[in-house]
Amino acid sequence: MLHGTESCMAEDERAWNATYCANGEQCAEQCSLGGVKYKAVHGITTEGHALKLRLFTHGKLTASRVYLLADEKHYHSFYLKNQQFSFDVDASQLPCGVDAALYFTSMKADGGLSATNKAGAMYGTGYCDAQCPTALRFINGLANVEASGEPGQQPVFKSMGACCPELDLWEGNGITAAGDGFYGPNKTIDTRHTFTVVSQFLTATGTAQGELVEIRQFYIQHGVRIPHRVVQLADGHQASSITDQFCRPNASRTGRAFAKTGGIEAMGRALDQGMVLVMGLWTADEPSDSLGSIQKIPATRKPSLRRINQQICPGSARTQPFIQKHHPHASVKFSNIKIGPIHAPHAGIPHRVNSNEHTII
Repeated sequence: MLHGTESCMAEDERAWNATYCANGEQCAEQCSLGGVKYKAVHGITTEGHALKLRLFTHGKLTASRVYLLADEKHYHSFYLKNQQFSFDVDASQLPCGVDAALYFTSMKADGGLSATNKAGAMYGTGYCDAQCPTALRFINGLANVEASGEPGQQPVFKSMGACCPELDLWEGNGITAAGDGFYGPNKTIDTRHTFTVVSQFLTATGTAQGELVEIRQFYIQHGVRIPHRVVQLADGHQASSITDQFCRPNASRTGRAFAKTGGIEAMGRALDQGMVLVMGLWTADEPSDSLGSIQKIPATRKPSLRRINQQICPGSARTQPFIQKHHPHASVKFSNIKIGPIHAPHAGIPHRVNSNEHTII
């Protein structure tokens, strides 16, 4: 963020320069976004249909989040109903305490252009998700000026939050849930090797105009289709996909959050508006809550699983200093992003990810 050639951030990058940023409106008026050096500074590279995100660049933490562009001024809007979406992920270089994700959010295609936001999608503005992030420096075209945080920790610009629907297709690392035998090194999904994640968005009418009723997912590795794990529901039934029938019996585990936010019908409405593809890589903010990734363990989780994961990923191995020392080349690679008709093998044509087709905040 620049005012002419001067930075709008304080020297430690933890707060705003009070000269130009006494409040959000003044800061948005006085400051502008500059470009970034993707490879040299942020460790982001592309090759053909692949995107690679590195966690450390020249010994410095460079956690990143990138968005797929349709052109120089717009994010690509995906319409997923009655479609199949697939991608390859290489999680072999993702250790404990590191989290990578590929997901969709209801970002505006133009990046939220407004009277106070002239940058737009070209500069990676307009991010939002279902966690209502407060650490964004600009939200809705205004600077998020009020910051707080302990020395040495990521500051939280807490005066605002950026909320919108979010749909996660894959989040984790190479170790997540390795104790259950399904996912991890040498498991059913062997994270030592690249695998494909396939998601299908089924509607009541079998058309893109129909109501979303089910989200299915399966995996492909070494040419073998691997079905999603079947789970036992509270009412005695089994399920392996996301439906209202799956989520309702499990409401006690989620505090009825799914129903309170509109259930699968609300997600269908979000899909109708088009969603933007996001790919990211970061470390756990709370190492003590990091179970192979940054996801917290529900209090209702089986103690045996908690012990297994603690043995696989002890707290000492999930701190940033440990990760940087023992896994300096931590990275994730996403490739062969495709969308097409349901049931078509590896549907669609891969989206080419050129060096100018991603932006970072």
